[in-house]
Amino acid sequence: MRLVVDSAIPYARPYAERLGTCSFLPAAEITPDVVRDADALVVRTRTRCDAALLEGSRVQFVATATIGYDHLDTAYLKSRNIEWANCPGCNAAAVRQYVEGCLQQLHRAGYVSLAPSTTIGIVGIGHVGTLVESLCRQLGLRVLRCDPPREDRGETGFCDLRTIAREADIVTFHVPLDEGGKYKTLHMADDAFFALLREAGRRPALINCSRGEVVDTDSLIRALDNGIVNAAAIDTWENEPSISRTLLQRAFIATPHIAGYSLEGKLRATQMAFAALRSHFGIGIEVPEVLLPPAPEPKVPYNPLDDTRRLRQNPELFESMRSNYKLRRE
Repeated sequence: MRLVVDSAIPYARPYAERLGTCSFLPAAEITPDVVRDADALVVRTRTRCDAALLEGSRVQFVATATIGYDHLDTAYLKSRNIEWANCPGCNAAAVRQYVEGCLQQLHRAGYVSLAPSTTIGIVGIGHVGTLVESLCRQLGLRVLRCDPPREDRGETGFCDLRTIAREADIVTFHVPLDEGGKYKTLHMADDAFFALLREAGRRPALINCSRGEVVDTDSLIRALDNGIVNAAAIDTWENEPSISRTLLQRAFIATPHIAGYSLEGKLRATQMAFAALRSHFGIGIEVPEVLLPPAPEPKVPYNPLDDTRRLRQNPELFESMRSNYKLRRE
């Protein structure tokens, strides 16, 4: 078997090298020529797996060591009988940690209160949203849950986006990117959404660490300029890595798409991706145990303002900061 593996995936070598001949390459070097004779790919979000990359190749399986999979053209993969897998929930604990850091810093700066009278609207109650909900309840906040797909399946305890716009002091997004259809999330926070906020007069803080395209950048900038949103914490951006310099300066917290970047989360993703690959090919081999180094003591809470400062100083290094990020401990 021949594998092409993104070299930025931590701990991939001990899992991959037992399976066959491996090429470990940066995402930018995973090209049609490279994958033509590969049986499987293990990638991150920076590799677009579509006809342009895969047509004419012998690839049978693609695993992405990430929760998100909008970089996979799933319709094309299905048409070519190429199976694929993602890693749902792998970094949920790290994103929860990131949101906690954002809430603490927003509170210290006076943008939000963490008193029981504060309402937080969580949009998307999947692996990440569920942990964020648990965090917010531990903090004593009133929680509004918005998840139309789950609500349509008959589950209870959800509200619509309009209710969140009307009642929330903090809005945080944890949805996948869906560009169309009934559950479209592309530009979910757009001029119409911010108009609802203006009507309600709540001036909430907004957190986005889901997908950049969930929030319309220009609409958010206008909302910040007009005082409709009183602060923003942005980890995922439209047009990465060529992010909006205006939003970079206007956001209170601005980080280079690293909310889920914990050492534990990355190892989890690697394990899940290669487990899916072994299952697809029916490979029954003993899996190596990777032991992480002990976490440092005392444990220091994550402060996103440190990463914000670094990104503001060198926004052109967005991709480098992300690829070479010093992984946090959960």
